[in-house]
Amino acid sequence: PAIIIPAYNPPPDFPTLIQKIRDLYSMLIIIVDDGSDSPVSNDLNYVNIDYIVNPVNLGKGASLLKGFKYAFKKGCTHGISIDSDLQHDPEFIEKFLSADEDIALVYGKREFTKSMPIQRRMSNIISSQIISKLCSKKIFDSQCGFRRYLLPELCSNKYIENGFQFESEVMIKFARNGLRFSYIDISTV
Repeated sequence: PAIIIPAYNPPPDFPTLIQKIRDLYSMLIIIVDDGSDSPVSNDLNYVNIDYIVNPVNLGKGASLLKGFKYAFKKGCTHGISIDSDLQHDPEFIEKFLSADEDIALVYGKREFTKSMPIQRRMSNIISSQIISKLCSKKIFDSQCGFRRYLLPELCSNKYIENGFQFESEVMIKFARNGLRFSYIDISTV
């Protein structure tokens, strides 16, 4: 597996995320710099990290897909996506790694508690209900960017969404192709 991190003007503590991942795992990390004002690679000096740089901002979906295809070409069977803003704890990567290898999509399920802003909570609840209906299966957290994908399945489809909607499009296509989903409970930051 490889870890894919789309990054567009990530926060100043982005290197903390990379260090936390490196402290736990030695697997390939692919950072897709989505046209940041200051190139992400200028700030990092780690082993086993590959950088893909979009000359202009193409969107989260386009960046993720580039990273997944890159990982697949390097022989990886699975890609774990994690957002660059430290809202996902890298310690949960182990749970994604230990999930059944044949599951096409394992997504993080956060608790929608009062610690999450009400707008985000409502947006996530409503979008998860819509995606559940479109997938004909219960999706608990359709907006979580912490996921594990089966790369042969992901890379064999064509996608039209380049932004945040890409992750929903993947869920819908996987569901319509009869592929298996699962989720793991993760902390809400």
